Amino acid sequence: MTEPVAPADAFGSIAITGMAGRWPDAPDLDAFWSNLAAGRHSTRPIPDDRYLAAGGDEAGLSDPYRVRQASTVEDIELFDAEFFGYPPGEAALIDPQQRMFLEVCHHALEHAGCDPSRGGGQIGVYAGTSQSEYYLNHVHPRFARTPGSLELLAAKSGNLPDSLPTRVSYKLGLTGPSVCVQTTCSTSLVAVHLACQELLAYRCDTALAGGAALNPAAHCGYRHVDQGILSPDGRTRTFDAEAQGAIRGDAVAAVVLRRLEDALADGDRIWAVIKGSAVNNDGCRKPAFSAPSPQGQSDVITEALAAAGVAAETIGYVEAHGTATPVGDPIEVAALTEAFRKTTDRTGFCVLGSVKSNVGHTEAAAGVTGLIKVVLSMAHRRLPGTVGFRTPNPAIDFPATPFRVHAETVPWEPAPGVPLRAGVSAFGVGGTNAHVIVEEPPRQPPAERAQAASDGSWEVLRLSARTPGELDVLAARLADHLAAEPGLPLADVAHTLHLGRRAFGYRRTVVSRGTAEAAEALHTPGDIAGPVPAGGRRLALLLPGGGAQYPGMGAGLYRAEPVFRAEMDRASAVLRPLLGVELTELLYGEVAPAARVPADFPSLVAVEHALAATLAAQGLRPTALLGHSLGEYTAAVLAGVMSLEDALGLVVLRERLMLRAGGTTLGVWLGEEALRPYLAGDAAVDLATVNAPGSCTVSGTEEAVAALERRLAEDRVECSRVRLATAPHSRLLDPVLPEFSAAVAEVELHAPTIPYVSNLTGTWITAGQATDPDYWVRHMRGTVRFADGLAALAEAGNPVLLECGPGRTLAGYAASRSGGTADVLPAMRHAKSSLPDQQVLAAAVGGLWAHGVAAEPGTPSAGRRRVPLPGYPFTRTRHWIDRPGTPWPDTGAQPARSAPAFPVDLAAEEAALHAAEARLSAELPTTPDSAEGRRLLDRMCVLQVAAYLRDQGLDTAVGAIHERAAVHRALRTVPAYRKFVDALLHLLEVHGVVAAGPSEDRLRFVADAGDAEEIAKTEQTIRERFPEYVEEMEFLHYCQARYGQVVSGELSDTEALMPHGRSDAAEAVDRKWVEARDIRLHQTLITEQVRRLAGRVTGRKVRILEVGGGQGRVTWPLVEALDALPDVEYRFTDIGRAFVLEAQRRAEHEGRPWMSFATLDITRDPEEQGAEPGGWDMVIAFNVLHATADLRATLRNVHRLLAPGGVLFLLELVHEPPVMLATAALFEGWWHFEDDLREHSPLVPPAVWRQVLTDTGFVNVTACPEVPRQDSLISHALIVGQRSTGRQSAPAPAELRPEPGAAAPAARPASFNRRPELAQPYVAPRTELERQVALHWQEVLGVEPIGAEDSFFDLGGDSLLALQLVTRLRDTLRAELSVKNLLERLTVAAVARDIESGGSGPATASAAIPRSARRGAASQGG
Repeated sequence: MTEPVAPADAFGSIAITGMAGRWPDAPDLDAFWSNLAAGRHSTRPIPDDRYLAAGGDEAGLSDPYRVRQASTVEDIELFDAEFFGYPPGEAALIDPQQRMFLEVCHHALEHAGCDPSRGGGQIGVYAGTSQSEYYLNHVHPRFARTPGSLELLAAKSGNLPDSLPTRVSYKLGLTGPSVCVQTTCSTSLVAVHLACQELLAYRCDTALAGGAALNPAAHCGYRHVDQGILSPDGRTRTFDAEAQGAIRGDAVAAVVLRRLEDALADGDRIWAVIKGSAVNNDGCRKPAFSAPSPQGQSDVITEALAAAGVAAETIGYVEAHGTATPVGDPIEVAALTEAFRKTTDRTGFCVLGSVKSNVGHTEAAAGVTGLIKVVLSMAHRRLPGTVGFRTPNPAIDFPATPFRVHAETVPWEPAPGVPLRAGVSAFGVGGTNAHVIVEEPPRQPPAERAQAASDGSWEVLRLSARTPGELDVLAARLADHLAAEPGLPLADVAHTLHLGRRAFGYRRTVVSRGTAEAAEALHTPGDIAGPVPAGGRRLALLLPGGGAQYPGMGAGLYRAEPVFRAEMDRASAVLRPLLGVELTELLYGEVAPAARVPADFPSLVAVEHALAATLAAQGLRPTALLGHSLGEYTAAVLAGVMSLEDALGLVVLRERLMLRAGGTTLGVWLGEEALRPYLAGDAAVDLATVNAPGSCTVSGTEEAVAALERRLAEDRVECSRVRLATAPHSRLLDPVLPEFSAAVAEVELHAPTIPYVSNLTGTWITAGQATDPDYWVRHMRGTVRFADGLAALAEAGNPVLLECGPGRTLAGYAASRSGGTADVLPAMRHAKSSLPDQQVLAAAVGGLWAHGVAAEPGTPSAGRRRVPLPGYPFTRTRHWIDRPGTPWPDTGAQPARSAPAFPVDLAAEEAALHAAEARLSAELPTTPDSAEGRRLLDRMCVLQVAAYLRDQGLDTAVGAIHERAAVHRALRTVPAYRKFVDALLHLLEVHGVVAAGPSEDRLRFVADAGDAEEIAKTEQTIRERFPEYVEEMEFLHYCQARYGQVVSGELSDTEALMPHGRSDAAEAVDRKWVEARDIRLHQTLITEQVRRLAGRVTGRKVRILEVGGGQGRVTWPLVEALDALPDVEYRFTDIGRAFVLEAQRRAEHEGRPWMSFATLDITRDPEEQGAEPGGWDMVIAFNVLHATADLRATLRNVHRLLAPGGVLFLLELVHEPPVMLATAALFEGWWHFEDDLREHSPLVPPAVWRQVLTDTGFVNVTACPEVPRQDSLISHALIVGQRSTGRQSAPAPAELRPEPGAAAPAARPASFNRRPELAQPYVAPRTELERQVALHWQEVLGVEPIGAEDSFFDLGGDSLLALQLVTRLRDTLRAELSVKNLLERLTVAAVARDIESGGSGPATASAAIPRSARRGAASQGG
């Protein structure tokens, strides 16, 4: 590829820095170019079945004028609603053109390397769309009978063309102008022109411009009319003698535009440059409104050339409008020729073509589609041919024009001294014409690019996504991209990912210095961090103390990092008079042994300070600090307490004094309490540091320490010497303290500007302490309370911890204290590690980002550029309203042919479901469980598990080490209970009692596991202070006493927990958990919703199947509610025959012949067990599906059971408290899971259920609640999903049912919003009439529930809504009401009384409601 010629002047030009789109047979730019270069025509024949399924009539199958060809974008019904924050019901209402344009704009900004939250300045949006046929044919018929309704208003707003750009601005957070363009076929090119003008006028800094055109009815084909604009065979033969029109094509596309000078300055990838553009209108210079005007077209081309300041003979290609009509093509060539002839007489030098020959006429997206074709052609330096061109149109005399047309793809090279240039035309019906002059991008200076590409530094690739699954897909796509482009500079990739991508909650980083190496690493599954909280996380630095140092520490950083080198040189200059030698020579040079001086302490402080400065230069500044012994001096420097110069002087003196005092230091793997007895008596050993629950150091004389070392070895306590020839924090220092005190007194001390934790107190240092010289003397002598300091950091918001110094010792302490839950990272390598220093630092920087630490904005590295990388992998699901009478394609196995569809659109019911949940939450108030009580109960679980281990002969003292396999041998664990035992050990690990080694196979007790005395004290406290947990505690005792027998297989789970064939042992807890407000709420919610949806069905039986009915916790309230319905079958099933028989007896006793009974193992094929596939309208499952081996396989079986449109109500426990693990998990069935979704528990949160349901073919999946309660011991969620249906919506309710022969109305709309907080307390409607009136209020106002005494205006009512409400009440209740009556009687109760009295009486005093304070305030404001 030859380099383009650099332009003389960048000012006044517009750079195209990114683009994205979807076209027929082309979901992305690469596929689009591949199709163009290969000369593919994307029109496809429409099979008979697809034609009929799309709504085509059978007569069309034999109609010779019906053209059954289509050029379509696939899967327009799919949309990643969750990514953009749309609930399923709202997503289904939005025009797919707008939904897809939103996704395309997101991808276009990614392609440009632009994250709107961090760059691009004011970003504008200029775009337009074709008419919303989805609204006309799919959405509007649903609400046609409810004019003025809130639902119709919402549907309109989701389909108005005006909202296309503003929707993008809102969802992507773009604050520049947002302008809708509507000029029919020229829409998107006019949008490009307007965006260029706005950029040049500095009304925005970046702009998105494009258009969308999708035809939901494309598979119905179209009727050809002779001499019309549509092709008779679906082919678009632009400029050919056989041209007879075009076919409509789908396309959604957008480009990202910036001022060229800004793009060059910011290192953007510039794909092409727009040199000039023009827009005009034909006016009346044509015979008809829809006819083209040669003069109008010629003028706009001439104006664009003038605006660009280029001669026509420098244009090598024109992307024509090219509608392939016998009249339109000659007019367009004539207009082009007239414009070119004003500056040149040359012929045949300019190639003419049209992308319509590939994809058809893409209407509002046609102009931007042609522009993107030109840009890609310039990038590849090849011109695609015009597909179908064989013989020129005889009405066009090409030899006499500047133009020629070719059918094959050919090389595209410019004339000498001239860059590649092209023109792009788009002409709209109605006469708005646009033309744009495009030029290839300017050349970058080769030396600059070569230096950036060959840097070879370690780079951090940052990847993030909304879900772990999407993150894996993104990593795989990036890996493939890098493998396919090994020459891509990795520095540019890292730069683009860092600054050009939005950061999501789940994150992963890869550190590499080569593109191929990075691709390989990305192909390997890596650690995923997250979810990162929305506000990010804070950074705390851990600063190591003496003993962490090693020769040459930081040598790689000194060579490669300018900031690190500068700070080390600064420290070396300070220390030269004190040491007599350069510190940097001692660390990194060749100094003779005889010339070496003690400099461990100052070298450690200098390295830590230089490392912190290096991080700060990358925008990573701590909000808290914690030093370990000597590390507190570094903390004091960073916090501004003392200068670096003073700190270095003090630590030099400190090291000399400590060496004079002598002694040695020993690290001991015991906690402080366990170590204290060893230090009692006259031993000349002091407790120097308390590092973690199971780690301390002691110091003293060599003799005393050696004696202690022998005692510890005899007791099999691990210990090791620390690399210090001194005894810090011991009595040996007492003689030298006065000299150190005198030195500290000469130092100027200040209050800290960054909070840090004191070693002496284990909590936050005060200004008084930091500025007191005596504090620093006591710091030298006193015990270092590092473990307490870690606890103080954790209590202050649990920041991410970074060990800012050599080694990983402090990281180990932090991990031990937290039980492995702390997020702690090393910033320097361990002494024995062979990893390069730069790699370790880069991994730390990446790790901080992955854990949510945001870097302050800095100056981008010179020479780095943005490069195109794979876009976000949207997880698209179906959000679609079918045309009336059009079946939906099914996503699963085919149902029984005779099974009718369940007539419910679950997407439309979602708002009502959540409103009902909110109402029940208000009606069932609860007091949050005591956090302290739950903590004690959790501790009791830990104590009981540890007691069980001791009972089986295992040592649980701090320091005890066990291999996991040895634990299982000691417990005689049978295979069925290995997961149970591993989960118990994991419980100890989570609570900080046990720490697992890197392989997870070695377990060390690092904290107090308790004893019988603590168990007794904890039990007494629970009984006295938290009696609400006594049942759980007693059940825990009962179960723990049987662990040994059950785990070893001596006793079965049912014998242990159901000794008499009933749940005697668990009865109290079981009853309490079942009666908990959490379960009662969801039982009631299921009962209400199933009853409501079942009532929608008329003219046939409603079939409901319950899976795993068990003891009937959900069954009996539900069937009681269904008693009143006329035609219901309810089948109760369970895997256990005893449960089924007991339910059958109860049904017979209560007289419910409409119930049927069967055993069913939902993990097996239901059809093999006699359960009719595709025959059930609703399936109910309560706390049963989690107990199966493979959730995906189980849900596929459930999916097969459902009829088209059938609904699954899945009520599941979604959080496992420790007491549940320690009791109910003793059931063997608890551990039957084998899938990759679960490890230490069969339970999964709502988000996982939603994803698995979606993965197994369910649509319209929602959860109540979306996030489990955190203040409750027990937490359930109701997950609801639907099998795709063969019908659009439910039949009309009785009161709205049309007369015979009338058009069927849509289903009654659901209520949308929860009742607001009102001064008036909620009073439930008391009479049947009040309830009917309230129901109508709910549906008109979109609020649920509505109380009998609630004010109409306080609920958001206005005069228009009052008119709708009066009309509804007149029609349904035959009430004589007027708007005036309603506004005088502002409550449900008052309206009901008025209806009962005939509606003619005057308003009574009791019915008159004072003007709402809220409404009054609103009216005063405007």
